[in-house]
Amino acid sequence: MSRPRITVLLFAVVCTAQLAAPLSMIWRHERTLRTGTAFKVQTEPVDPVDAFRGRYVAVSPFVEVVEAPAEPLYGEVWVELETGPDGFARARRATAKRPDGPTAIRGTMSPPREQSGGPARVLLGLDRYYMEESKAPAVEHEYAGRARRGAGRAWLVIRVRDGMAAIEALYLDGNRAEDVLARPQ
Repeated sequence: MSRPRITVLLFAVVCTAQLAAPLSMIWRHERTLRTGTAFKVQTEPVDPVDAFRGRYVAVSPFVEVVEAPAEPLYGEVWVELETGPDGFARARRATAKRPDGPTAIRGTMSPPREQSGGPARVLLGLDRYYMEESKAPAVEHEYAGRARRGAGRAWLVIRVRDGMAAIEALYLDGNRAEDVLARPQ
Protein backbone atom coordinates (compact mmCIF):
# COMPACT_ATOMS: atom_id res chain seq x y z
CA MET A 1 0.00 0.00 0.00
CA SER A 2 1.31 3.43 -0.86
CA ARG A 3 2.11 6.06 1.74
CA PRO A 4 -0.72 8.47 0.70
CA ARG A 5 -3.27 5.63 0.97
CA ILE A 6 -2.12 4.71 4.46
CA THR A 7 -2.35 8.36 5.49
CA VAL A 8 -5.91 8.64 4.16
CA LEU A 9 -6.88 5.37 5.82
CA LEU A 10 -5.44 6.48 9.18
CA PHE A 11 -7.21 9.83 8.85
CA ALA A 12 -10.53 8.04 8.21
CA VAL A 13 -10.01 5.79 11.25
CA VAL A 14 -9.26 8.78 13.50
CA CYS A 15 -12.32 10.68 12.21
CA THR A 16 -14.54 7.66 12.80
CA ALA A 17 -13.24 7.26 16.35
CA GLN A 18 -13.86 10.93 17.09
CA LEU A 19 -17.44 10.64 15.90
CA ALA A 20 -18.09 7.33 17.64
CA ALA A 21 -17.42 8.58 21.17
CA PRO A 22 -20.04 11.38 21.32
CA LEU A 23 -22.53 9.38 19.27
CA SER A 24 -22.32 6.46 21.70
CA MET A 25 -22.91 8.83 24.65
CA ILE A 26 -25.97 10.29 22.95
CA TRP A 27 -27.22 6.82 22.04
CA ARG A 28 -26.91 5.57 25.67
CA HIS A 29 -28.78 8.62 27.00
CA GLU A 30 -31.59 8.34 24.44
CA ARG A 31 -31.87 4.55 24.92
CA THR A 32 -32.20 5.10 28.67
CA LEU A 33 -34.98 7.66 28.14
CA ARG A 34 -36.85 5.31 25.77
CA THR A 35 -36.48 1.97 27.53
CA GLY A 36 -35.38 2.69 31.10
CA THR A 37 -37.48 2.13 34.21
CA ALA A 38 -39.27 5.31 35.33
CA PHE A 39 -39.02 6.57 38.94
CA LYS A 40 -40.36 9.66 40.73
CA VAL A 41 -37.52 11.21 42.72
CA GLN A 42 -37.79 13.91 45.38
CA THR A 43 -35.70 17.01 44.82
CA GLU A 44 -34.55 20.15 46.59
CA PRO A 45 -33.74 23.48 44.99
CA VAL A 46 -30.13 24.35 44.68
CA ASP A 47 -28.66 30.27 39.30
CA PRO A 48 -27.91 28.46 36.70
CA VAL A 49 -26.48 29.15 33.33
CA ASP A 50 -24.01 26.93 31.60
CA ALA A 51 -22.25 28.93 28.90
CA PHE A 52 -21.64 25.80 26.85
CA ARG A 53 -24.91 23.91 27.32
CA GLY A 54 -27.57 26.60 27.82
CA ARG A 55 -30.24 27.32 30.43
CA TYR A 56 -31.36 24.79 32.97
CA VAL A 57 -33.11 24.40 36.30
CA ALA A 58 -30.73 23.37 39.07
CA VAL A 59 -32.07 20.39 41.01
CA SER A 60 -30.75 18.15 43.74
CA PRO A 61 -32.53 14.78 43.52
CA PHE A 62 -32.14 12.26 46.31
CA VAL A 63 -33.45 8.91 47.49
CA GLU A 64 -33.73 7.73 51.05
CA VAL A 65 -32.09 4.51 52.12
CA VAL A 66 -34.52 2.14 53.83
CA GLU A 67 -32.00 -0.19 55.51
CA ALA A 68 -29.01 1.42 57.17
CA PRO A 69 -25.71 -0.21 56.14
CA ALA A 70 -24.17 -2.56 58.74
CA GLU A 71 -21.04 -0.40 58.77
CA PRO A 72 -20.88 3.34 58.05
CA LEU A 73 -20.75 3.89 54.31
CA TYR A 74 -20.38 7.43 52.97
CA GLY A 75 -19.27 8.93 49.72
CA GLU A 76 -19.77 7.16 46.40
CA VAL A 77 -22.17 4.21 46.64
CA TRP A 78 -24.45 2.09 44.47
CA VAL A 79 -28.18 1.79 45.12
CA GLU A 80 -30.90 -0.21 43.43
CA LEU A 81 -34.05 1.86 43.14
CA GLU A 82 -37.53 0.66 43.92
CA THR A 83 -40.84 2.46 44.22
CA GLY A 84 -41.93 3.08 47.80
CA PRO A 85 -45.50 3.18 49.15
CA ASP A 86 -45.63 6.95 48.62
CA GLY A 87 -44.90 6.52 44.89
CA PHE A 88 -41.37 7.92 45.13
CA ALA A 89 -38.13 6.09 44.49
CA ARG A 90 -36.19 4.77 47.42
CA ALA A 91 -33.15 2.60 47.91
CA ARG A 92 -33.47 -0.64 49.83
CA ARG A 93 -29.77 -0.44 50.79
CA ALA A 94 -26.54 1.24 49.72
CA THR A 95 -23.49 -0.84 48.80
CA ALA A 96 -19.91 -0.16 47.80
CA LYS A 97 -20.15 -2.42 44.74
CA ARG A 98 -22.72 -2.38 41.98
CA PRO A 99 -25.76 -4.62 42.50
CA ASP A 100 -26.91 -6.87 39.67
CA GLY A 101 -30.35 -5.30 39.14
CA PRO A 102 -31.29 -3.19 36.09
CA THR A 103 -32.25 -0.19 38.24
CA ALA A 104 -28.91 0.20 40.01
CA ILE A 105 -27.28 3.63 39.84
CA ARG A 106 -24.39 5.41 41.49
CA GLY A 107 -24.82 8.24 43.97
CA THR A 108 -23.21 9.98 46.93
CA MET A 109 -24.35 8.93 50.37
CA SER A 110 -24.62 11.48 53.14
CA PRO A 111 -24.59 10.62 56.85
CA PRO A 112 -28.00 10.07 58.47
CA ARG A 113 -29.73 13.21 59.64
CA GLU A 114 -29.35 12.51 63.35
CA GLN A 115 -31.09 15.71 64.46
CA SER A 116 -34.33 14.79 62.67
CA GLY A 117 -33.96 11.04 63.06
CA GLY A 118 -34.43 10.70 59.32
CA PRO A 119 -32.91 8.05 57.11
CA ALA A 120 -29.67 8.45 55.22
CA ARG A 121 -29.93 10.00 51.77
CA VAL A 122 -28.18 9.22 48.55
CA LEU A 123 -27.77 12.21 46.25
CA LEU A 124 -28.08 11.20 42.62
CA GLY A 125 -25.63 12.63 40.10
CA LEU A 126 -28.39 14.43 38.21
CA ASP A 127 -28.30 18.14 38.93
CA ARG A 128 -29.58 19.91 35.81
CA TYR A 129 -32.93 19.83 34.06
CA TYR A 130 -32.37 21.39 30.65
CA MET A 131 -35.26 23.04 28.94
CA GLU A 132 -36.14 25.68 26.37
CA GLU A 133 -33.81 28.66 26.72
CA SER A 134 -36.62 31.22 27.15
CA LYS A 135 -38.54 29.23 29.80
CA ALA A 136 -35.74 28.02 32.09
CA PRO A 137 -35.27 31.28 34.09
CA ALA A 138 -39.00 31.57 34.85
CA VAL A 139 -39.25 27.91 35.88
CA GLU A 140 -36.11 28.23 38.04
CA HIS A 141 -37.65 31.31 39.73
CA GLU A 142 -40.96 29.49 40.34
CA TYR A 143 -39.19 26.36 41.60
CA ALA A 144 -36.93 28.24 44.04
CA GLY A 145 -39.80 30.51 45.16
CA ARG A 146 -42.03 27.58 46.05
CA ALA A 147 -39.21 25.99 48.04
CA ARG A 148 -38.58 29.21 50.01
CA ARG A 149 -42.28 29.53 50.83
CA GLY A 150 -42.58 25.84 51.66
CA ALA A 151 -45.41 25.71 49.15
CA GLY A 152 -46.02 22.64 47.09
CA ARG A 153 -43.75 19.78 46.12
CA ALA A 154 -41.28 19.33 43.34
CA TRP A 155 -40.01 16.07 41.92
CA LEU A 156 -38.32 14.59 38.89
CA VAL A 157 -39.24 11.62 36.78
CA ILE A 158 -36.03 9.85 35.90
CA ARG A 159 -35.37 6.80 33.77
CA VAL A 160 -32.80 4.23 34.86
CA ARG A 161 -31.24 1.50 32.73
CA ASP A 162 -28.00 -0.44 33.18
CA GLY A 163 -26.34 2.02 35.57
CA MET A 164 -27.35 5.07 33.51
CA ALA A 165 -29.95 7.62 34.68
CA ALA A 166 -31.59 10.40 32.65
CA ILE A 167 -34.09 13.08 33.67
CA GLU A 168 -37.36 12.85 31.77
CA ALA A 169 -39.39 15.63 33.41
CA LEU A 170 -39.58 18.11 36.30
CA TYR A 171 -42.90 18.43 38.11
CA LEU A 172 -44.09 21.27 40.33
CA ASP A 173 -47.19 20.37 42.37
CA GLY A 174 -48.09 17.58 39.96
CA ASN A 175 -47.73 19.63 36.77
CA ARG A 176 -44.86 19.49 34.29
CA ALA A 177 -42.61 22.52 34.77
CA GLU A 178 -43.19 23.66 31.17
CA ASP A 179 -46.97 23.67 31.76
CA VAL A 180 -46.79 25.68 35.01
CA LEU A 181 -45.83 28.79 33.04
CA ALA A 182 -48.78 28.39 30.68
CA ARG A 183 -51.36 28.34 33.52
CA PRO A 184 -52.61 31.64 34.96
CA GLN A 185 -51.49 31.98 38.60
